[in-house]
Amino acid sequence: MPRRALFLLPGALALPLFAAACGGDVNDRDGGVSLPDGTLLDGAMPPPPPPGDAGLDGATPPPPPPPEDAARPDVADMRVPRCGDGILDPGESCDDGNEAPGDGCGALCHFEARCGDRMVDATLGEVCDDGNNASGDGCRSDCLSDESCGNRIVDIAAGEICDDGNNVDGDGCAARCRTVEGCGDGTIGPGEMCDDGNSDAWDGCGAECRDEHALVMDFLQLAPEDEGCDFSGDGNPDNALSGAFGGALDLINPMIGDAFSNGDVTLLLGFVGLDDPSGANDPSLRVGLMSGSDADGDPSNNTSGMGEFFVDGGALESDLRTPDTSFESRLAMTRLDGGPEDLTIVLPTGFFDLPLQMQRGHISGMTRATAGRLSGMADGILCGAVPARALAMLPNPLDFIGGGGFPGGGGGGGGGGGGGGGGGGGTLLDLLIGGASVFGIRIGPASLDVDLDGDGLESFEIMRGSRTEPGRIVGCFDGDGTRIDGPECVDDPRMNDGLSAGIVFTAVRASILGIR
Repeated sequence: MPRRALFLLPGALALPLFAAACGGDVNDRDGGVSLPDGTLLDGAMPPPPPPGDAGLDGATPPPPPPPEDAARPDVADMRVPRCGDGILDPGESCDDGNEAPGDGCGALCHFEARCGDRMVDATLGEVCDDGNNASGDGCRSDCLSDESCGNRIVDIAAGEICDDGNNVDGDGCAARCRTVEGCGDGTIGPGEMCDDGNSDAWDGCGAECRDEHALVMDFLQLAPEDEGCDFSGDGNPDNALSGAFGGALDLINPMIGDAFSNGDVTLLLGFVGLDDPSGANDPSLRVGLMSGSDADGDPSNNTSGMGEFFVDGGALESDLRTPDTSFESRLAMTRLDGGPEDLTIVLPTGFFDLPLQMQRGHISGMTRATAGRLSGMADGILCGAVPARALAMLPNPLDFIGGGGFPGGGGGGGGGGGGGGGGGGGTLLDLLIGGASVFGIRIGPASLDVDLDGDGLESFEIMRGSRTEPGRIVGCFDGDGTRIDGPECVDDPRMNDGLSAGIVFTAVRASILGIR
């Protein structure tokens, strides 16, 4: 499996929000418990003991789970969860509002055959399935290619730039599918769009002697809660991560915009294998996401459509051609649709780098052209599922308040994953799932909403915090209902589900002058 480069987004969590909250009340409600669907029952149990007596390993054990008939205390008619009601419940992978098989969501509300389930399904056109959605590892992210030279599919993520259906030299495509014979001789020959006398990529004329096309993102922010991709199958967008941040998005997103406007962050979209220079129609191409840098030293023109950039060498594979992060994509009537693809995004916060893994990632948007050439993209969205286990490996940002976490907080480490820093803040997963109230802004509580391993939606039991302690995960429920005790349950290999996430963006034309 190829290395997955981490491309940088701006400091979306750079924490002025949290710094401003120093001295504020956090989780000032009584103790409570979460049900398997993540619902918190405020006041269901007595308040926790004073700080120092009841941490994750404190003397007071976590409260027992509530009775099953209290599963939805916020619904007046006490709805009984069932498959086919269009609501994703614990134990379900999907719920499209019916129990009919053959539409992707089966009669028991579990996903039907799909790429990434380790079963090759010929009815879907799959030729391989290695259990993930990562290209370049011998099975393309959509399971439609085994990425072998000679299969007549140009597997760009595997380093191919041509594939004529054989493994012989002398017929225009070299035996390993990594060289277009005749390209680079300085003469534009049959099938070539350009020939600049070399086989380098990202200098305007690619290694296959075709024009290169790129855009630069001029706007990017975390999407509102009602914008994202539909992972549950109910026809509605899913974005639980933004929902968990709540009102904090109003402070986070302007920071992202500032990073783009002042030139601190440059994210390029490289359209590899694009046959239609206008970017309107193409049945197969790769759209790579690459970090870059300003080529003329003037960030003021970066988002004008006339900006010139270098691609960061670290955003490419060792061949210095192939983007580390790219989506198998298609264009139809100017609509781009790419994915699924597993990737990692890094948010530099100013305090620490916050890597967000995104599984089953997708990219989409509407392209536009000027004078017959791709010149921009509108309504762009990048979405995926952030695994809970990955969030449990990250520290709680509130730990950085005043160098020690919550006012008066003193207790131990994180609630699993080894990511919790000092103070009593636990991990980022504890914050998002357990919830906190910071200077009047509510963060969480969230529930996992993407079933990544196909055994039904997983959930947590939460021990609600106090004025000086955030909520903590004290138990887990696997998708089949199995309870896993203790905060370390988040590291259990059975816990594989995640939070849906969405990022919206627009992009304008970019000229790439080389690699640096």
